[in-house]
Amino acid sequence: MAKSAVPIWFWILTILLLLWDLMGVAAFCMQYMMGPTELAQLPPDQREAFSSMPSWAWAAYGIGTIGGALGSLFLLFRMKLAQPLYIVSLVAVLAQFGWTFFGYGMINDPAVAMKAAFPVVIIVLAIFQLWFAGFAIKRGWIN
Repeated sequence: MAKSAVPIWFWILTILLLLWDLMGVAAFCMQYMMGPTELAQLPPDQREAFSSMPSWAWAAYGIGTIGGALGSLFLLFRMKLAQPLYIVSLVAVLAQFGWTFFGYGMINDPAVAMKAAFPVVIIVLAIFQLWFAGFAIKRGWIN
């Protein structure tokens, strides 16, 4: 199937999604490479969360962010591979935040509503990216 012409907003949105995902990759890299000095500067609850995070949750964090960035890059190149990469990213994001809320116990924190706001935004955007890739495929914008 030939690729259809895409509206300008597709390019704008795709670039914004890529920038969002690249910020996620940068956050992952900075947090993963934190040493004792950087950890000591964090609030006690964040320090404990990062220190106790199991390797599989770190892997999920990396896969989620890198998978999302690659998905957005493939979306920018108008390639269908964006969709499975977004699926992998979403599953990884859910696994990582599953540990954060249930393994680490953030769900029991009295301030959980405040602390959950950003993870919820991340999950909603991951779902949106997956939906948008499917939408673009149906419109013939990517193949």
